[in-house]
Amino acid sequence: MTAGPDAAARIARGLEALTEWSAALNWSDIPEPIRRLAMDSAAAAHRALGCRGISRADFRYDDTAGQAGELYLLEINTQPGMTPTSLVPEQAAHLGIAFPELVSRMVEGARCDR
Repeated sequence: MTAGPDAAARIARGLEALTEWSAALNWSDIPEPIRRLAMDSAAAAHRALGCRGISRADFRYDDTAGQAGELYLLEINTQPGMTPTSLVPEQAAHLGIAFPELVSRMVEGARCDR
């Protein structure tokens, strides 16, 4: 079974919408204590699981009105995407790391344990 042109068009529209949303996201809108907790939790999970190289931590933040917000770690992804709409290249660019440098760092940091 192959995807028809309608499916391909829907996927293209979805990727475009995701790219626009991601570009519009202002990371400074995330409160500093929550941002710090997410970063610390992601690093701790990365270490605890023995991850190497780049991993991506997915969180859900519940900031229901009138309640203290809670941060939930959903998963650690040890093979995050590297497409133009993926978060790792986007976050690297946010830190001033160009895509070729990102890939170079990943290759240089890779190793095979025997």
